[in-house]
Amino acid sequence: MNVSGRIPQPFSNIYRGGLIKSETRFPYNPGHYAVILFMVGLMLVSSVKSQTVIHNNLGIKDGMVYSQVTSIHKDIYGYMWFGTSSGLSRWDGHHFNNYIFPKSLSDNNCKWITEFADSLMIIATRKNVVKYNYRTFRRLNGFPYDPNIRISGLLVSGNALFIATQTSGLWILKDETWRNLTQKDGLAANEITAITKSDPGAVYLSDGEANIYLYRDGILKTVDIAGIPKDLGINCLYKDDNDVLWVGTKKKGLYFATSAGYLKQRPILSGRKINSISEGENGQFFVATDKGVSIIRNYKPVFRLTQKQGLSAKFIWQVYPDRNNVYYIATDGGGVDIYRPGLFATIDQSCNLPNNEVWAICEDRDRHFYIGTTNGVAVYSLDGDTCRFIKSILPDHIILALHYASDGVLYAATNEHGVYAIKQNKIIHIDTALGLSGTSVWTIAEDNAGLIYFGTYGGGINIWNGARITDTLTTADGLPSDDIISSYLGSDGSIYFGTDGGGVVKYNRGTIDTVLLKTNTIWSTFEDQENNLYFATDDKGLIYYRNGQWDTLSIQEGLSHNSILGILQDKRGKLYLSSDNGLNSVEFIGDSIRIIRIGDKEGLSANECNQGAYFKDSRSLLWFGTVNGVTRFNPEYFLPDSLPPKTHLTSIRLYDKELLTGGKPARGTFSYNENYFKFEFIGINFAEPYGTRYKYRLKGLEDNWSVTQHNYVQYTNLKNNNYTFEVMAGNRWGYWSRPVTYSFTIAAPFWQTWWFALLILLIIAVPSFIIIRQRTLRTAAMQNLRAKIAADLHDEIGAGLSEISILSAVIPAKAPEDVVKQLRPDLEKIGVTARSIIDKMSDIVWMVNPHKDSMASLINRLTDSFSDIFEAKGIQFKTRNIEALNRKKIKMEYRQHLFLIFKEAIHNAVKYSGAHSITLSVQIHGTKLKITLQDDGRGIKDQKSVSGNGLKNMKKRAADINGALFVTSEPGKGTTVEFIGSLK
Repeated sequence: MNVSGRIPQPFSNIYRGGLIKSETRFPYNPGHYAVILFMVGLMLVSSVKSQTVIHNNLGIKDGMVYSQVTSIHKDIYGYMWFGTSSGLSRWDGHHFNNYIFPKSLSDNNCKWITEFADSLMIIATRKNVVKYNYRTFRRLNGFPYDPNIRISGLLVSGNALFIATQTSGLWILKDETWRNLTQKDGLAANEITAITKSDPGAVYLSDGEANIYLYRDGILKTVDIAGIPKDLGINCLYKDDNDVLWVGTKKKGLYFATSAGYLKQRPILSGRKINSISEGENGQFFVATDKGVSIIRNYKPVFRLTQKQGLSAKFIWQVYPDRNNVYYIATDGGGVDIYRPGLFATIDQSCNLPNNEVWAICEDRDRHFYIGTTNGVAVYSLDGDTCRFIKSILPDHIILALHYASDGVLYAATNEHGVYAIKQNKIIHIDTALGLSGTSVWTIAEDNAGLIYFGTYGGGINIWNGARITDTLTTADGLPSDDIISSYLGSDGSIYFGTDGGGVVKYNRGTIDTVLLKTNTIWSTFEDQENNLYFATDDKGLIYYRNGQWDTLSIQEGLSHNSILGILQDKRGKLYLSSDNGLNSVEFIGDSIRIIRIGDKEGLSANECNQGAYFKDSRSLLWFGTVNGVTRFNPEYFLPDSLPPKTHLTSIRLYDKELLTGGKPARGTFSYNENYFKFEFIGINFAEPYGTRYKYRLKGLEDNWSVTQHNYVQYTNLKNNNYTFEVMAGNRWGYWSRPVTYSFTIAAPFWQTWWFALLILLIIAVPSFIIIRQRTLRTAAMQNLRAKIAADLHDEIGAGLSEISILSAVIPAKAPEDVVKQLRPDLEKIGVTARSIIDKMSDIVWMVNPHKDSMASLINRLTDSFSDIFEAKGIQFKTRNIEALNRKKIKMEYRQHLFLIFKEAIHNAVKYSGAHSITLSVQIHGTKLKITLQDDGRGIKDQKSVSGNGLKNMKKRAADINGALFVTSEPGKGTTVEFIGSLK
């Protein structure tokens, strides 16, 4: 690809009226070549011009209620509170919640904020004190509500709350009891202007002149400080760990009071009015004044923060120290500035940089820094955190590369006009007249022999010996491309040249050794202490050869962009990659890689970095040029944060209804159709709010954690179950908080509840019971009736028929012979008929009798009915599987049809088959019934010839009980009658 589009277009009047003309060219050799003055372009000498060290600000633009911030406090939940002259703001790192008090409660000039007694926020304005329990704001009980009162201070020491006033002395709340100290208790006046902590439960206070008091254990005493002026005008106090009392005044600066007397701080501070004093890390103290912030170490000022260093306003009310060397500065009209000492410092046009587009950086032996921009080179000296602008040179040139050579020559490569060599105010212009193969020079390298290499875009590599071009390498010599855009000196003396689209060339001792990564555009090459190689590509991320293996880091692995422009390494071995989207810190930890993004939110001057603009100075500070200036980064302050973010649920919504009110969620049991939930949460991480990640899961629905950078998640169509939502927040270093949970239950729909099931069961069971009960009663009554009928038939009718039969036999014996002869045929007929009726009546009695409803009874009845005939004709009758039929009950009608079918079948077998053996077998499978009657008689020759009503009636009876009858027979093999049906 062609990357020349990254470079801004050159100025059209670059040589018009300039001090250097193209025809004035002198090979640089101090011994015998002409010299011209080092006044090239604009050369300025300036006074001290500080770097910008404050890169972040919070204000109205971010949602804060007002820009005049007078107090700052961080609560135990991790939220940051800002008191302003027009209300109160709470910040979670992403959003503001603002609170405006009604006039009936308080005015809105929130001057002091603290916490007291069980997470109770206390906010003091000039006239009122308000308490906040994270649900509602109320006036603090017991403190006088007086429109004339004027509050001057608020703090907690030990388990006591102290409120200083300028009208009614000192108010103390301890163990829910108030005490008021006034003149009658030993104060010189009721006007208290300053208060600070001493020991737990003790405070120092001042009446505004020179009287300082110590209150401890209920006793007030005056502190004698020898020699202190009586008209000091004390405005604030602070006691440090050395028992030195810092005394800030309204107009006379800062004093230190010790047991030996007082010592005024003679060096000039930022301002004379001292508003507050706070202690930071590393023995630093921050003094907020009317003209900025003074940083003091060992009781001496070491640095001043003013608007020149990035403060958004000069009048500072308070500096609030937070963790990890982060400070929040309350300004009068500029919101809150965020200061991270030593981590970032930016040089831009406010520091006399000619242009904010920075393309090159280097350092000389005297710790002068040269910054190449679109409008020439700016020269600075750096003394601690103070940056002094010295001069600007080559103002009409786009500077693409800078190199300070071992012989003290500064080389400046331009986009279109070759290279300028500068030393001791002497300059030489190296261009095509001196053998340069191309005037667009993108990179400069120096080998261990002191030879200089100019990488040109389109002209290959030129080798300069300090006086002339001695050699040129192009594609004709084996280069994969003549577009040279980067260079790097390896540990073995080889030089790696990156090309546009041709990979990287390893050049060693006059020969092209190796070509790597062909077809890639290489912006930077780096070799670490273990000789691992890293290559910054234009669109493939970081390609590296490490521990004998090639691999790649890209957006997929966590890089902020695939266009990597520069590679540097700190003392600990971390790599820092500049890109088109900020910096990436890369740390190889065993088999894992930790990538941390750094951008303008953290202090980088801009997210868009420039190629070639990366440099590690003599103090191991890392410099990165961007489109908005150059940022100096101190990796020693870029330390892992082992404290994870404080995690909170900020919203729980059921459809559009908010369940989280007053910090506590509403009920946790919901109906079956209340099944859409949206959870919002926050991991408070002020140092890196945009690096916060979240893990969440909904137990009862899922067991695995999901990871996201979004601070919300929603669930729809949840089924009835018990659920617990869990969420935790982690910082970019991999430290995670404990889960925050919310448990709730979605009840089953009423038709799936136990009580509904019981109700349905009762609705079904009660009528069923009644029906079954009635049917059982009817059945029992029917059974009793059948039993009675059977008994009556047997006892009454059966007896009568038997008597008739007996009489038909007795009459012939008693009547005259002639009468007997005449009546015998009729009497015999009566006897036969009576006996026949008795047999049929016996069958009917058997049918009706409810105690004979089993299959076994049916078989036994058939056996008994023909036992005499079987015996008379010598037929053997067999039964099978009868024992298993005792418990098989069948209905009376079913039993009747089966009995008559097989009675007819047995009768036919006995009468016509001539059989010697008849077998009756029964098989039952579930509800399936199979009865088979088989004889060994003569069989039937032609079944079609079988006629008569007997067989028809048998099949009809089988059909009436939903069964089927099958008759099979073969001559000489007997006959089989088979019934198949169901017991249902």
